[in-house]
Amino acid sequence: LSAHFDVTVVAGAWLAARLAAHGVARTLTVPFGVDKTLFGAAQADAKVRAELLAKAHCGPDASLLVTVSRHHPEKRLGTLFHAVKLAAAKRPLALVVYGDGPLARWSALQAKGLPVYLAGVTRDRALLARVLASADALLHGSAAETYGLVVAEALCAGLPVIVPNAGGAAELAGDAYAERYTAGDAPSCAAAIERLLVRSSTELRAASKQAAQERVLDVHAHFERLFAAYQSLAAADQPARVTATNSARSSRRNSSRSNSQ
Repeated sequence: LSAHFDVTVVAGAWLAARLAAHGVARTLTVPFGVDKTLFGAAQADAKVRAELLAKAHCGPDASLLVTVSRHHPEKRLGTLFHAVKLAAAKRPLALVVYGDGPLARWSALQAKGLPVYLAGVTRDRALLARVLASADALLHGSAAETYGLVVAEALCAGLPVIVPNAGGAAELAGDAYAERYTAGDAPSCAAAIERLLVRSSTELRAASKQAAQERVLDVHAHFERLFAAYQSLAAADQPARVTATNSARSSRRNSSRSNSQ
């Protein structure tokens, strides 16, 4: 199918490479954008942090991890829960999960007895931004996303990330503000949690903010790039269309002469 189109637009360079390996030609990478103003302006809220730790049955000195995810197999929440169980055996920490989905009841069973609070869905974007700014790290499970929207929002809020080593989330990760683990591997994820939590929080947050400035687009910039790409394609196609139109007109004139004769 791709051979019949001028371009195949994707949200990440990793996906463009994967498609190319399957014979898809002429891919164009245009990353998605997020609300950088909202998440970039978010400030840490000690009250929100304390409330979330308490709901996860943890004291105020525990580390706070946040996950924003649908409850769906591709998000690998089970891997995250197992990793939190392993990491929590070595240091006090809590995981707060925002989101809902078809596996929500299964998630509740898996999280039972763990320092995990299932916060459900929130439509308060400002609150979510404050939560991200108040946590110690974003814990991410999916390796199947074209682009890590939640990862990008977390970086804008100054939050370092723990991500699998594949997919859109991995593409946004950098050594200065992230730890990677083997996708789907709970012990590897637990080790990544431990590595990040012993690093300097001040340095991690500064590097996260810097990465957001350099590597994350806002929504307006995303559409500017996308429409510029469309305009470029249309402009390149215009001469071919003019040639084809003139050829068709010439053919019709010749046909008319032939018929009249």
